[in-house]
Amino acid sequence: RPYQALRNFPDLPRLPSGYPGCYGLAAIPPLWFRVMNPKVIDWAGGDLSKVNMCPRHKEKLYAKYGATAPAASAA
Repeated sequence: RPYQALRNFPDLPRLPSGYPGCYGLAAIPPLWFRVMNPKVIDWAGGDLSKVNMCPRHKEKLYAKYGATAPAASAA
């Protein structure tokens, strides 16, 4: 689709501001994650298994957002 014809989907997270504001936010990764992580968690309804995350940070994020990390499978 052309950019002008893109649609909004109410069930997806939204950017916290327009593109210029998000460019600035993305230039400081810790700030980006501080703003966006709660939005993604809300979108996922607290189910972190729906969220793609860095494996190094998985345990910390599960602890921070009140969930327990899933047990590693034996397979």
